[in-house]
Amino acid sequence: MKNKHQIIKFIIIIILFWFAQYVYVPYQTPFLAAINVASSFIGIVVGAYGFSQMLLRIPLGMLADWHLNHKLLITLGTLLAGLASIMRVLFPSGIGFLLGNIFSGIASSTWLSFMVYFLKLRSDVSKVENMGILVMANNLGMLLGFVISSLFYEKIAMKGLCILGVLAGILACIMTITLPTFQFSYSSGKNSFINLINVFKNKTLLICGVLAFIQQGIQMATTMSFTSQVIKEINAPSYAEGLSSIIYMCSAVLFARITSSKYIAKFSDRSILIVSYILLALYCFAIPLARQIYLIYLLQVIPGVGTGILFAILNAAAISNVPQKALSTATGVFQSIYALGMTLFPIFAGQLRAQYSMTISFIVMGILALMGNCIVIIFWQKKSNNN
Repeated sequence: MKNKHQIIKFIIIIILFWFAQYVYVPYQTPFLAAINVASSFIGIVVGAYGFSQMLLRIPLGMLADWHLNHKLLITLGTLLAGLASIMRVLFPSGIGFLLGNIFSGIASSTWLSFMVYFLKLRSDVSKVENMGILVMANNLGMLLGFVISSLFYEKIAMKGLCILGVLAGILACIMTITLPTFQFSYSSGKNSFINLINVFKNKTLLICGVLAFIQQGIQMATTMSFTSQVIKEINAPSYAEGLSSIIYMCSAVLFARITSSKYIAKFSDRSILIVSYILLALYCFAIPLARQIYLIYLLQVIPGVGTGILFAILNAAAISNVPQKALSTATGVFQSIYALGMTLFPIFAGQLRAQYSMTISFIVMGILALMGNCIVIIFWQKKSNNN
């Protein structure tokens, strides 16, 4: 009973953490544009979040495997999530948001400790089921942030949203203090570098990393970015963009819940990944052709499959055969690989749109999804869902 209480509390901490990280995001670009921040600098502000993660996740993972308490990192991450929005409240400018996004990126880099800690907290449960719950809690926090921002932005403005982010981060930080402290298998400083070398020799982790690189990259370039532009081009109602994002996040939460249930064990990881990448390709091909907002709403369910099921399976499989003493390093490498996709794909999609058209940009994203499907077919070995 006590362990169940700790699990529920930790899930609430995760929801608050991601709420703090995303509550301001839907209106960040319009806000900065409204205060006359140059478009080029807005791009730097947005990119700072992913770039800082890409730089930090591997060294942070190595440091955690060396001798850094995961509970301490979780506490630090929640605190930084709150401090990030304090920067935005105190300095409501391009520079303030740049600093805030750097802090947010550092905070998100501690996500590897959330994952490792949760696996330890529920060590008697399969990694796939645990990852499904983690992804679901992650998406619930983001969904809550999107809903609150959509409902209250006109009333409380950006400053109000950021204050909510501060409160959520601080509350999550306070809650972490009462979490139990676990003993993990640590490596020596020398072995930390050996672990890193061995991780890069791990074929399964690298394949999962490439697959997540494609999935997360496509998601950032389409669902979280240019799909909104398609909605604008068909002259949909002003609320359509927010509702579209909410539908996507609801789908992600639902499918993450399915992943964390026993039902998913009836199917092989390989077959689920194949179907998921095919659906993702169909989404990319269909979105630029959709002329009715209701059709786009329906299509927004599809990337929820990728976020809720596909991504959870890749997370679990990536670390399935990694020893405990190298788990944080392996998680950091995996997260750095897909963070690179989150950074590069939107840039690539934007260049395609500028030089050719929106349709071409989405078609190329769809082809990349089919390439991910080919990687699964060629390289994926059948794995036990109990990994």
